[in-house]
Amino acid sequence: MALGVAVPWDQGVSEYGQESMWRDTATADAERARDLAARLERRAKAEDEVAARDTYLGLLDIAAGERVLDVGCGSGAVTREIARRVGSRGLAVGLDPSPALLAVARELAHETGFGDRIEFREGNALRLPFPDRSFDAVVCVTVLSHVPRGRLPSLNWFESCGREDVSGSSTWTQT
Repeated sequence: MALGVAVPWDQGVSEYGQESMWRDTATADAERARDLAARLERRAKAEDEVAARDTYLGLLDIAAGERVLDVGCGSGAVTREIARRVGSRGLAVGLDPSPALLAVARELAHETGFGDRIEFREGNALRLPFPDRSFDAVVCVTVLSHVPRGRLPSLNWFESCGREDVSGSSTWTQT
């Protein structure tokens, strides 16, 4: 491709993320899930990731006793931090389409002492399997970058919780 020549975004690409290792994790076997989880856990320990996570979870002002949904939880790194913040009276729920990744996430939650504060559920980010107002907050960290063709979830994510995003940024209001 020459510089200055416009190329349609989908020319030569049959599907968004075709080459992504995160594509179709729902069918990952145990070995692949462990590899993916190891990558997620390494990334979660990076200094810049720790700082970013502290910032966005801090903006949500997650309090003890709250119920918080982590959409696309993967290995559960963010879910475990949410569990720490909600304390023993709260609940962090991790949602992911991959049964194998969820198995690893459960193991890690138990190993770190958060197993009693976390519930991991298999499900699709585009069709949340929870009734409205089930959560005080909903977190979706990196999964949106893997949603094909920009099919962003509807605002029903915000119907699932008691806060709503009023600006498309990190400004949240309590309802």
